[in-house]
Amino acid sequence: MANKVLRIWRESRDCGLVALDRDWNGEPITDFPSEWKSDDGAGEFFPLSPTERGSLCGYAREGDQALFLVEPILYPFLLRPGAKAFLAGPFNEWEKASGNDDWLLTPREDGLLGLEKPWDEVASLAPFPFKFINGDGAWLNPPDEAPNVEQSMPGARNLIFRENRSHRDLLRFPIPPDFASETIEELAERLIPEGWFGVRVESGETCFRLFAPRANEVTVHLSENLPSFPSETHSLDKDESGAWEINLPNDLSGWFYAYRVGGSNEETCADFNQSVEVLDPYAIAAVGPVGPGIVLDPRKAGSTTTEPFSSPAREDLVIVEAHVRDLLAKASLDLTPSERLGFSGLAKWVRSNDCYLSRLGANAVELQPILEPDAETAAEYFWGYMPVNFFAPASHYSLNPEQASGIREFQEVVSLFHSRGMAVILDLVYNHVGVPNHLARVDKGLYFATDKFGRLTNHSGCGNDLRPNSPAARRLVIDSLKYLVRTFDVDGFRLDLAELLGIEFLREIEHELLSIKPRLHLIAEPWSFRGRLPDAMRETTYSLWGDDMREGLLDYARGKGDATSVLRWLQGSPGSVSARPSQTVNYLESHDDYAFIDRLTERSRRNGSNPTELDIRRHRLALAVLLASPGVPMLSAGQDFLRSKKGVRNTYLRGDLNALDYSLLDKHPEHHAYIRDWIALRLSDTGKLLRPAKHTGGSYYQSFPSEDGQAAALLINADQSAGSRRLLFAINPSANKEVLLPVTPEQFGDSVLVANSEKVSTQGLQDNFARKTGCLCLPSTSTAMWTVS
Repeated sequence: MANKVLRIWRESRDCGLVALDRDWNGEPITDFPSEWKSDDGAGEFFPLSPTERGSLCGYAREGDQALFLVEPILYPFLLRPGAKAFLAGPFNEWEKASGNDDWLLTPREDGLLGLEKPWDEVASLAPFPFKFINGDGAWLNPPDEAPNVEQSMPGARNLIFRENRSHRDLLRFPIPPDFASETIEELAERLIPEGWFGVRVESGETCFRLFAPRANEVTVHLSENLPSFPSETHSLDKDESGAWEINLPNDLSGWFYAYRVGGSNEETCADFNQSVEVLDPYAIAAVGPVGPGIVLDPRKAGSTTTEPFSSPAREDLVIVEAHVRDLLAKASLDLTPSERLGFSGLAKWVRSNDCYLSRLGANAVELQPILEPDAETAAEYFWGYMPVNFFAPASHYSLNPEQASGIREFQEVVSLFHSRGMAVILDLVYNHVGVPNHLARVDKGLYFATDKFGRLTNHSGCGNDLRPNSPAARRLVIDSLKYLVRTFDVDGFRLDLAELLGIEFLREIEHELLSIKPRLHLIAEPWSFRGRLPDAMRETTYSLWGDDMREGLLDYARGKGDATSVLRWLQGSPGSVSARPSQTVNYLESHDDYAFIDRLTERSRRNGSNPTELDIRRHRLALAVLLASPGVPMLSAGQDFLRSKKGVRNTYLRGDLNALDYSLLDKHPEHHAYIRDWIALRLSDTGKLLRPAKHTGGSYYQSFPSEDGQAAALLINADQSAGSRRLLFAINPSANKEVLLPVTPEQFGDSVLVANSEKVSTQGLQDNFARKTGCLCLPSTSTAMWTVS
């Protein structure tokens, strides 16, 4: 029986891959494309090795063994180093395989995880579905590109084992020179978008423009009313640059629209599907994550700000990271259920006396992603780190998404934060997208990084990675950033997993954005599952999230280690990769991972919801170091009143745990006041010495460690190069012993205590710290700071 071609695609410039419906029998493949055959018409085919076949399909035959394989690099979040993977299927009751060593895949020298079973034993069960599961019970969903993947129900994909598809069903073949073509990397770098994209409405006409250079057909589908969508279809024309365009003789503002994009999937890394509606990548408003978009001219959605806001200098920032719904879910303000879900409620909250962020005294808020996410319904809780569009505010945060109300609503949010004296920084995700992947339907290979099999790479841990060297991808991201600045007057961006964007792209972003808003704050998360950004980032204006203090200060607050690292942080980490202290964002807690109190607590199961007195003292000690250290301090909303996630590490779906419980402000008022007053001290004229714009010389600081090296004091502005005033900061992390520090504040001049472990005041506190033989006595688990003049 002749073999049937299931799929054929280019692997490289002069090499292709073909998937057959059964193992190749050596006979000519009758439906193989004639233009790719050799002169004799037979074609030359070479079966993939069992390892290659197994890594692509999940299994292969190797001798008399069935070899099951999984590539950890495809699942960096679920298969971290040391994590376990198990083979699961109906033969072992699926999820019950997790933790059963009979089905455990073990590490191989090639970096894969593998399991061998007798071929005859396994083949006797065929055909059957299977997939892999990790030790925590999380499924490792197979890549869409696997030639043996099937969907048993919506959203449920399995690999299929068939006895007659063992390893000779996947063949590599040479492509004749006349039909050799560019690699996808070369192609993506060559295809350069020109002109504008999206929608323009002018002089009673509406123009649509989409960059899809490898498509062979693009249609736009329109309707004036959503229930009748779509009611019109129009074909676009392609120009020489690869852009598709149509000009319709009506003002269609407020209409609904979507594209359909067709093309050949024999092209390198293509995934065209003419039957699927595609949300315009440049749509500035959408009804929902699947679309449709709303016809609006971005030039008419500009900022309504009349009084420009002057953002604080980078070194003067104190940031609070917050989530729209977490702020509102339990707020005492009278809000409707719809308002409590999004921008309109946030605007009312910021305007009201209920705005806890304003009372805290921070001067910047970093909002978790607010662009269109992949959440299916408005009621669904989401963090926003799976965007489907880079321009449109989240429809689920909007009161009337069909009217594109989110644009004006979010403009009001930004304006009200500005009226409170707070800069607005947006957390943005450009390194990957959510589901549905509209960009892949426009051109998968053009916008996303792929491996040699055409599979999407997954260094983000979210299923795909943007192709940062593609001019089309870069243009889309930069156009998005410029639009957000001009339309919403935001003051900065935090770029998620920025290592995947790369330093050259980050430099291009910096150049483009600072040319339109010189005081814009650019912050980058410097890592991904692939690695970290290089030290050359010090040559940019970016501030980088720093995990050094996050991890090190946790141990120090627990009384582990000496004061070496603390003294380094308190001096702005001189000698680090940063050119200025403000190039580091110091933090102890963010949306990811456990709450800091849960990591710190003495309680079992990392549940700090009922902290001990020692927990609270350690928490204050750590936050005092954070707020006394040069750099940009960032708090997580609720951290000041000991918000706990009850020991749950990943709460991206747990709105119940993430919602701020404001009753804790009444339960821990002294703790909130302590952090509030530390922020005020840092931002005061006295605290100016804590936030130098540049790294200072060695004589600016003078340290005084305790005899055992665990506790220490630090004299700030020791050489008085920044004026006559000096600060003395002292710390003792020991839980059970007082220490003597070889220094007293009065030996440098008149001293005033401005902070201890219970209170902070720029006006001064009563100094009850004992002195012994010229040494300062510092009680256990305590900090203190004096001004000296």
